[in-house]
Amino acid sequence: MRKNISAESKANLVKEFYAEYFSKSSNYEGMLKEYKDASSSRTRSETQRKKRLFALLSYCGIDNDNGK
Repeated sequence: MRKNISAESKANLVKEFYAEYFSKSSNYEGMLKEYKDASSSRTRSETQRKKRLFALLSYCGIDNDNGK
């Protein structure tokens, strides 16, 4: 399902997400924790890649009908 969301409209949220994710002082809560958990092991599995994608989409306020 296409949602017609422009990349420009979410660019700052994606930058914010990764800045927080790679910050040494991050608490890894909410979607950051889900993303980190999916990155910790089995990173090449399709399931783990999807979990990371869904965590990022959720952080950006994009509902995903196919998540989890």
